[in-house]
Amino acid sequence: MTPTRLPLLSNSSLNTFRRCPREYYFRYVLLRKTRSKASALRFGTLFHLALNAWWRCNGNALAKLSEAFAAVDAQTEETDPFQIVKAKCLITGYTARWGEEGYETIAVELQFRIPIEGTGYDLGGAIDAIVRRRGRTRNVEHKTTSSDISVGSDYWRHIVSLDPQVSTYDRASRALGYDVADTLYDVIRKPSAVPLLATPEENRKYTKPTKAEPIPRLYANQRETDESAEEYGTRLVADIAERPGWYFARAPIVRLERDNAAHAGDLLDTAETITFASTRNQWPRSPNACERFGRLCEFHDVCAGVTTIDDDTRFATKTRQHEELEE
Repeated sequence: MTPTRLPLLSNSSLNTFRRCPREYYFRYVLLRKTRSKASALRFGTLFHLALNAWWRCNGNALAKLSEAFAAVDAQTEETDPFQIVKAKCLITGYTARWGEEGYETIAVELQFRIPIEGTGYDLGGAIDAIVRRRGRTRNVEHKTTSSDISVGSDYWRHIVSLDPQVSTYDRASRALGYDVADTLYDVIRKPSAVPLLATPEENRKYTKPTKAEPIPRLYANQRETDESAEEYGTRLVADIAERPGWYFARAPIVRLERDNAAHAGDLLDTAETITFASTRNQWPRSPNACERFGRLCEFHDVCAGVTTIDDDTRFATKTRQHEELEE
């Protein structure tokens, strides 16, 4: 007889509930999702696939880059040439920065499912990578962000002390039999440069004719045509090469026993609160959490009464609660 599996929580679902119980209800109880995905989210997915292919390859830097490019090209759902060029430029810079570090990859996207003690839930997820170098085994956690990732920034202050994924994956990898020393937190800053557009005709300014230059031309900071994907890529590669530290940063993150104990307490409290909300079917809104990453929550219009969660033109039903995991 197959044993009954406990309900599953993931880092994503836990973060969603902590951010907004109503959003958790829409995503993980009603299993609703938007039919369209924001550009930033699509790029994050595309680049993560490139990273997975890069780390799966235990060859040299060129071999890693080749595998990453192939992974990007294989994603036929992504048809925006600028997204594809951006991903390839960024993974090229990533390879130049880290390609010869000498890590041996043991596992990539290693899924786990472990019980949350004291609750009726399991905790599930996928560790980005487990690697080894010079006899030291460590987890790898990839993140793409628009935040400042320089040394001493608020981004790192938070990660070093409170990021829950580090403690979760530390416990999970040990449960799977890997004696990890720490987590290599691998951060990639998303380009801020966007494709340049043609200057509207009514705003165009031209130089005055001279003997040396009798034909007027647009001012240097104006354009007659939109920038092509190839032109955008050339500009982006040059910027990445000029300031790699702006785009790429890594740091080893260590969790002490007291850190993991505090994380376990947070996990228990959150699981119990989810149970409380589920029992009473009460999922309060969090209006202060509606805006994040420069855009409104995908379910904002539902909470605002503009549409309903049953609007099938905007929302679809997920095939399972945690589509990114094997349940």
